[in-house]
Amino acid sequence: MNILFVISQSLSVFIPSFTDEFNALDVCYTLFLVDERKDYTIQTQQIISYIEKHSFDRLLIINDLNKNGKFLLTGSVLRKIPCYVWFVDSMQNAKFKNKNIGLYKQVYSFEPSDVSFAVSQLNLHNVRYLPLTAGHHIFCNKNLKTNFKYDVSFVGLVSGSQKRLDILDSVAKYCYQNKKKMIVYGHFWHNNHLLQSLWGGMIFRYRHPFLYKFVKNHRITPEQCAFLYAETKVNLNIHISNHTGFNCRTFEILGNSNFELCDEQDNQYIKFINKKHLVFYRSIEELLKELDYYLNHETERQQIAHSGGKFVNNHYSLKKMIQQILL
Repeated sequence: MNILFVISQSLSVFIPSFTDEFNALDVCYTLFLVDERKDYTIQTQQIISYIEKHSFDRLLIINDLNKNGKFLLTGSVLRKIPCYVWFVDSMQNAKFKNKNIGLYKQVYSFEPSDVSFAVSQLNLHNVRYLPLTAGHHIFCNKNLKTNFKYDVSFVGLVSGSQKRLDILDSVAKYCYQNKKKMIVYGHFWHNNHLLQSLWGGMIFRYRHPFLYKFVKNHRITPEQCAFLYAETKVNLNIHISNHTGFNCRTFEILGNSNFELCDEQDNQYIKFINKKHLVFYRSIEELLKELDYYLNHETERQQIAHSGGKFVNNHYSLKKMIQQILL
């Protein structure tokens, strides 16, 4: 199998995981990294040139990339080679709809509701649900052992998500009042230069006084993320409001048998069992109750963490997901 793998620079954190799984599957691949800052016309021509010079069996692109409504994979590309797209953001979030999307050999999406949306709104019948799970080398590495450094952690984009802010504000207040160690990594305010960083930090501190105490306003690498999960007793997962399926963080936390406290999602496809593989919450009040309980019941917490790790590694490895595309 020889594939052309197309992914944007903004999603480059996933490249090491895909690379590991391609190698494990003996898949020959050529990486085409898309520069989203530049016009797509030249990059589309480069992809066509790649296809004409190499004997690729298929092309796999992560998200149907477009810039101001101009799609990277045009009809001329989609007709040259069997093309597969894997949406790792909901198709329903796309501002522009690709009139050529029906030319894809197969469309995959990590969002379960995209399947019915594609049929009803796009008259598209070649969409399948496929979750984006955890890369084995980084997030399912059983050699990763460490001592607990934090009681609670969260990693993710928070700016613009009122749901995440409301939850993290409440958890931060609980941690401060109960002298728990909490750490949160992500983008909370702009920090492109010193003045912007200072001003943004002051405003955030005023609006979120408890949460500010625990915030690290920057992103971390996947490797750092994996270590953080292993160092944390309770890893929080907070999905974006309009996503109904499980995000990749769900599997990344569980991959190394770390404990996960997760907002409940649609589990008709993935049969996570509450309080066996992870612990669900349906409200902030329930989250705080479960958080307090599992911080004080280590044996139960560890049993659930190990059960969750075994479940995702046996059934939902990234290797198994990629195999579904390459079969």
